[in-house]
Amino acid sequence: PRAFTVEHNGLVNVLMTQVTIFNSLKPDKITTVNAIWDTGATNSCISEKIANQLDLDAVGYVRMNTAAGTFDTKRYLVDIVLPNKIVVRKVQVTEAVLNNWDVIIGMDIICLEDFAISNYQGKTRFSFRIPSIQDVDYCITDK
Repeated sequence: PRAFTVEHNGLVNVLMTQVTIFNSLKPDKITTVNAIWDTGATNSCISEKIANQLDLDAVGYVRMNTAAGTFDTKRYLVDIVLPNKIVVRKVQVTEAVLNNWDVIIGMDIICLEDFAISNYQGKTRFSFRIPSIQDVDYCITDK
């Protein structure tokens, strides 16, 4: 399996890593950016700035529901390289206003395999593993 773990000294409410993004249709267009891992986001999103930087062409439009309201926005195809060097190909990302961030990794990627968060001893850690090799169940104890 390929995995990564990110550890923070202290408790955090934003899970962040760097990811590398390629334009799926123009692979010479590439950038490395900060990404938030957001279990509350159905789909992964990118900022308009990154869409322009990667010279992305819209492959369609989608209706997006956010706390700020509902609106139509562009969809793009990108390849995303996660911190464990796994490439997720042809991800349909939605353009969104992300304020201080470039990318949101949503449940479309998080649910591909195993994702866990812990706050043991006052440190936030999150791990992602591909492929899934066992259940993670915090109710099972060693006997």
